[in-house]
Amino acid sequence: MFFPSMGVQMYYEIFGDDSGLPILFLHGLGVDHHALKNTFEPIFLKSPTQFKRIYLNLPGMGQSTVSPDCQSSDDIMVLIHNFIDYILEDKEFLIVGESYGGYLARGIIYKIPSRIIGAILICPVIIPETKNRTVPARTIIERDENFLSTLDELERKDFIENAVIINQEEWIKFKQHIRPAFSTIDQAFVRELFYNRYRISQNVDDIDSSYSFPTMFLIGKQDHVVGYRDAWNIFENFVRGSFLLIDRAGHNILLEQQDLVRSILQRFLEEIKTIKIERK
Repeated sequence: MFFPSMGVQMYYEIFGDDSGLPILFLHGLGVDHHALKNTFEPIFLKSPTQFKRIYLNLPGMGQSTVSPDCQSSDDIMVLIHNFIDYILEDKEFLIVGESYGGYLARGIIYKIPSRIIGAILICPVIIPETKNRTVPARTIIERDENFLSTLDELERKDFIENAVIINQEEWIKFKQHIRPAFSTIDQAFVRELFYNRYRISQNVDDIDSSYSFPTMFLIGKQDHVVGYRDAWNIFENFVRGSFLLIDRAGHNILLEQQDLVRSILQRFLEEIKTIKIERK
C-alpha cells in the first residue's frame, strides 16, 4: 500500500489486525523494510493478532519515491508524523528504529512522547556526523577467505562493509534479507541526505524530563559504524531502559546474532503486552 504526502508515495505493509497493539518500524539508511520485517515476523507466528505491525519504506528506499518537498531528515520527520496521524490517528504505539531509523524514532519520541508505549532502538544513530562518533576499531571476529573467493567483487564489497562475521552462513542471510534492497535505492537522494541533510534541526536527545516507557537499546559490541558509547551517553534519558551490548555482532546484529536477538525481542514484547493490558 502507498501513503501519499509531500509529493512522496510512501510504501508500507501492515500485518495483524486493528485490535492489536500498533508497532511502527523504521529501517536504516540504504535498505528497506525487509531488514526489520525478516527479523520480527517470525516472532509473531504464535500470536499474530496481538500486535498490528506497520513496516514503512523511507523515501527513496524500497518502493517509496522521493520528491522536491522531502529532501532532509527534517522533511522525513514531518512525513512520518503525517503517516502516523493517517494510520494510527490518536492511538498509542510501540516504535522500533534501526540505525538511521533509530535516529528518526527518537525524533518521533521527542515530538509525541505521550503516544509512545515502548521503544526498541537497534544500533541507533546517535550522532549524525560520522567524524564525531565514538566507535571501536574495526574488528573481524571470523573471516572465511575460501568462501569469499567464491563471490564476485561487488558481492564481496557489499557483504564485508559492515559484517564482523564473514562466512557462508552470514552471506546467505545477508543475501536474502538485506542485499535485495540495494537495487531499489535512489542512490543520489540517499547520498545527498547522508552527506548534507542528515541531522535533524532539533536536538532530539536534549529533553526536559526522562521518558518512563520501557525502552531497549540493542547494540553490537563490534559495531564500527555507530558504536555503542554514544548510545550509553543518552541512556539516562530512559528511566525504564535496558542496554544490551552483544558480543560477536556489529552493525549487522540482526543477522549475526539472529536467534539471540529474536529471543530478547520476544521477551521485551511480552512485557509490552502486559503494560497494554494494565492500561485497559
